[in-house]
Amino acid sequence: MKKVFLILFLLSFCLALLPTSCAVGAGFWYMKNKNWKEKANKIDGTVIELVESKNSDGHAMWSPVVEYSYQGKTKKYRSNQSSSPQPYDEGDTVTLLMNPDDSKDVCMDSTISLYGGAIALGISSLPFAFFTYPICFLFMILAIFIKKPKSSRKASG
Repeated sequence: MKKVFLILFLLSFCLALLPTSCAVGAGFWYMKNKNWKEKANKIDGTVIELVESKNSDGHAMWSPVVEYSYQGKTKKYRSNQSSSPQPYDEGDTVTLLMNPDDSKDVCMDSTISLYGGAIALGISSLPFAFFTYPICFLFMILAIFIKKPKSSRKASG
């Protein structure tokens, strides 16, 4: 019986590695984007268009197209984030972040654009953690404290 609990502990421990690795990955993702934001240049741009797309339910979603100037050239950036209702109106001024080493590496200066993926990954790992950690702990306790049955053999002599 002790072997069964030990095997169950090892299996639940392996399952517990999933939410742990997701949480660690979310932390690294957050720190990477935080460091990127600290070195990025802030540039003001103007929303010139809102591009409509449909989500899986058929509802309208909107992505802003921002026009900005960099080194005397006018450029456009279309956000990869869509939302409903419209996040901006045409003519709104927004802040963009640009990698100083690569002027094509641009994103909106917003929490969702920078940290949305890390936040979603971290939050989605919580239910697995709340489920697997107690089970892992239970099987570990059972594997430690369940005594091995004594052998029924008697010494013959």
